[in-house]
Amino acid sequence: MQPHEFKDYRPPQKPEEKGLTFMDYGMICMTTFGVYTSLAVASFLNLILVALAWRMYERYRKGDYDYE
Repeated sequence: MQPHEFKDYRPPQKPEEKGLTFMDYGMICMTTFGVYTSLAVASFLNLILVALAWRMYERYRKGDYDYE
């Protein structure tokens, strides 16, 4: 086998986990407050908005949005 014919069959390396930041904890607190407030005042629209905001934040954190 020639060196240029080598195929790497190893699994790809996982990137390092970032861990939770201050912004993550803030988002968790705001989401919790939003869910409980929307349930307390029986506002389904607010509950949908909170779920939408959480989903957008998770996509941002995962890196699905490319700004380049």
